[in-house]
Amino acid sequence: MKVLMINNNHFLKGGATRAYFDMISILERNGHEIAHFSTIGKDNVFSPWERFFVEYNDLSDSSKYSFFRKISVVFRIWYNFETRKKLRALLAEFKPDVAHLHNIYHHLSPSVIDELKCHNIPIIMTLHDFKIVSPNYDLYCRGKVYDRCRQHRYYECVIDKCVKDSYLKSFVCMIEAYLHQFLGTYDKVDVFTAPSIFYANKAKEFGFKRKIHLLPNPLLNISKSAESAETDNKEKYFLFYGQLTQEKGIDDLIKAYARCGVKEKLFVLGDGPLRRSMEKLAREEGVAEKVCFISFKGVPNKQIINLQKRALCIISPSRCYENAPYSVLEAMSLGKAVLCSNKGGAKEMVGNGSRGFIFEQGNIYDLAKTMKYIAFNSDERTKRGRAAKNYVEKHYGQDIFYSSLISLYQKAQPINSK
Repeated sequence: MKVLMINNNHFLKGGATRAYFDMISILERNGHEIAHFSTIGKDNVFSPWERFFVEYNDLSDSSKYSFFRKISVVFRIWYNFETRKKLRALLAEFKPDVAHLHNIYHHLSPSVIDELKCHNIPIIMTLHDFKIVSPNYDLYCRGKVYDRCRQHRYYECVIDKCVKDSYLKSFVCMIEAYLHQFLGTYDKVDVFTAPSIFYANKAKEFGFKRKIHLLPNPLLNISKSAESAETDNKEKYFLFYGQLTQEKGIDDLIKAYARCGVKEKLFVLGDGPLRRSMEKLAREEGVAEKVCFISFKGVPNKQIINLQKRALCIISPSRCYENAPYSVLEAMSLGKAVLCSNKGGAKEMVGNGSRGFIFEQGNIYDLAKTMKYIAFNSDERTKRGRAAKNYVEKHYGQDIFYSSLISLYQKAQPINSK
């Protein structure tokens, strides 16, 4: 089968691009021919199809753009005609049997869907975030879960400045949402998938009418990682790893750690805009000597795995709705119990606590209490960690994923072509 994989980025950037690359790897291992369609970027992984890639809309610093360039970027966010032109040329050469879309918003834009449909190519789309139901893609705004855009009330986003705390950016994203609702762009997608049941239920709550099929994120080399899942706890510490941003709840974790009264250290593995302020918070809370900040930069993957294996527990204190975080999945594959909040896809992965531990989202006292329980109950940690590993082996193996993916590709095909 010839599969066209489409994503905004062709370099590793977060869970969505990791799923994109892992799916490509699994399909190629099973003999399928893959083409890529993405944007141009200096960090891109090599692709023989990069001559068809589209200019990247750098949204990080619009001040460097002229007024007319800013207007051009806004229109490209809404509907990118360069995308259609470049994609048309790629399709003429590759002629895929199916196209698999990941994140396409703001850069490639949903115009990819129209071009694919002009060529009668079946489309499957994996929903990694909530952009399809809200201008605010992570349903998080100024420190809280944001859900006022339910049932297509996208105008609420402008009132609340829910995108980057900006009226202008919120307005641009509101128009984008209403435009593609009016055009019926997403009605042209044949099959939708998401890596968690939580996502499907939340999208339905927001007014999304289409069926969303469950397709858990793939995990490569699961059997290899599972072999070394049994760990010793000579170096006892709690471990957080991920981006140091507000929505990840790192400040809640440090405050909770200062209140849990355990001797074990807290390791914070990651980078992000809150690094310095979190170091300051640790000093203010009187735990600076017990909170160890480690940058991802230059740390080999083997060392990261060793840090996970030696931890008492991996903590995911997110304030936002996580869909299906790889940090949780990786920890579970190593036989580690995960502590996560009671809202979002992570709770689903740890089985409401049977394969890990949960706390009330945003409640630092409940988080502190649960951390203390984990520190003093080694048998329970081991029991839930083993349950986590068994669950991942049963539901996230490459063969299981591949079978599910091919089944969905066949479902996307027109009836007369099956």
